[in-house]
Amino acid sequence: MKLLESDERKVPMRYLENCLHKTMFVIIIGILCMILCGTFVGMFAEANSNAGGVSMDAVLQNDNIVVSVTPEVKANKVRNGNNGNTMNKTQIWGNYGRGWFLIKDYGNYKGKKNSGNQQFIWDLKSLDTKNESYWGQSSYRFTNEDTDMFKIYVRHKKNYSQHGKKSVVDLYKTFYLGSPKQDVQLITDREKEEYALASYDFPVVARQNNKVELYLSAAGVPDGYDVKIKGDNYTQHATKKTDEVFEWVPEESGTFYIIVYDSQSQVVLKRKVYVNSLNNEYLQLGDLTINNKNNIVCVMLEVEDTRPTGFNENIGESLRFVISEPHVWSKTIKDYGDTITYNSESGTYEINEEHEGFKFGSGNYSVGASIKTPHSIETDDRIAKSYRQSVVDNVYFEVDWECINGKPRKDGSYSLKQKSPLQFHFQVKEPQENYEYAFLLHDARGKRLVKAYSQSTGFSWSPADPGEYTIYARARLKQRMGTLPNSYEKELAIPIRIAHPAQDVTLERVRINGNEWRIDNGQATLVAGDGSIPSHTLNVIEVGAETKGNMEKNHLMYKVYGANKGYKSSLNDYTFSNHIPFYPKSTGEYSLVVMVKDSISGSHEDRCEILVNVK
Repeated sequence: MKLLESDERKVPMRYLENCLHKTMFVIIIGILCMILCGTFVGMFAEANSNAGGVSMDAVLQNDNIVVSVTPEVKANKVRNGNNGNTMNKTQIWGNYGRGWFLIKDYGNYKGKKNSGNQQFIWDLKSLDTKNESYWGQSSYRFTNEDTDMFKIYVRHKKNYSQHGKKSVVDLYKTFYLGSPKQDVQLITDREKEEYALASYDFPVVARQNNKVELYLSAAGVPDGYDVKIKGDNYTQHATKKTDEVFEWVPEESGTFYIIVYDSQSQVVLKRKVYVNSLNNEYLQLGDLTINNKNNIVCVMLEVEDTRPTGFNENIGESLRFVISEPHVWSKTIKDYGDTITYNSESGTYEINEEHEGFKFGSGNYSVGASIKTPHSIETDDRIAKSYRQSVVDNVYFEVDWECINGKPRKDGSYSLKQKSPLQFHFQVKEPQENYEYAFLLHDARGKRLVKAYSQSTGFSWSPADPGEYTIYARARLKQRMGTLPNSYEKELAIPIRIAHPAQDVTLERVRINGNEWRIDNGQATLVAGDGSIPSHTLNVIEVGAETKGNMEKNHLMYKVYGANKGYKSSLNDYTFSNHIPFYPKSTGEYSLVVMVKDSISGSHEDRCEILVNVK
């Protein structure tokens, strides 16, 4: 399976349709130019017209992965050794479920013997399945689920000009590294027509009751593949038409997995699929309100009167209510399938302390609700509100902190270039006997608990990598009442910047579906479009960032958080592709926090927030 042409990628047809009325004249002229030049330049590409085309491929050969980047052969052109060398501007990354690691950087790094200027052979026996990341950052280590799926990401750059136009070609592929190793790929008919191959790591979009053709590509592996669509207590078999073509008609809307099994029933490939409703209606939540009447807290939830085709379930059994202290603990009060009281007078579904057997303690809580179709693996909609119930009015809480063995630079950051490792110490000032204290850290993994609640009032932290970090300190009362744990009474945030030793990374722009924001010092300004995008569509977020430093050591990674109706979640883990899929499931205003970092950084180097209106 090859990625052809010199363009970095095409985007969904809906994106083109939304932009068409604004750019018709430009597109017509562009088509004429394409006919004359014989080259298609993708909508996202910053193409170098002199670069020429390339084809890319990655294949599994025994215990090797062979990556090829082949230049286009032009008529009447004499090729020399320089313009035939594509590997010097090709970067290769791998992911075995424990984070991305570098296989080959830009430059003439040699793989196995017989690797050439247009081919890189990587020995799979060199894969360290225990390794969490190539760089070994102590503050950015994370472990995903165990997997036999190995992802490879290949990026080819035509030049390294800081301000000139660049043409980038990228490719994702997934291999099964169990026994036997297998090179199996799957795409849909819609992707075949509307997307470039580099987007095949994206989720798939289908439509209820509409046939989907699934194209299976398998090289040098056993016969007898099977394709199933899996959901929550749900399995639908795709119909096998030939060894390479399967058909699937989605029975219901929701989010599912398309899974490929080999003859031994091993999962060799898995892709997420969003199935849109036939009638374009979805389960949607209205407002959520919380009140305390006669010392009994009641949570009331409105549900919109929209139902997807074929949905005949009891709405009360399609809801979940969760109460939590964010990033510390959560408790499900009512789960999917449980019976939830419906108040016909207010038109709301309700839970309360008296009937559900829970009791708030003291502090700041998050109360959330979600709704989904019975077999979907993800929610259709969700909402959260903050709720404070405290037995204290004023909370005295301050934290002193210092860098024990380092001094701040003129810009307030700290440098890792010193004789001994940096160490920061945080100490609660004048701690209270009836309080407990906890510390949280925001880094590349997100916001997480690093020191649980206790009467201990100090915390030490040693960052191993550059980046923009935030330490959070929380104070809560000792438990005296309530069946729910107490939550924090007050939270303090302490930002700390560890300077990058060689790079200066800044965001420049963000583009989504015809909209463009320019970024200056972390502030986003809309310069094109009206800031709106459609719901239940695979929108593509394109992030542009600049690196001041050695352009041939550009290892930028990108991550986006989305927030809507009080919920915030990451759209992706940090990835080397600056194209990130975004499938909003409800309408309204979304806040998107876009972050960029260097691969050796333990947290973001720059970030911005943009607001989009989802229609």
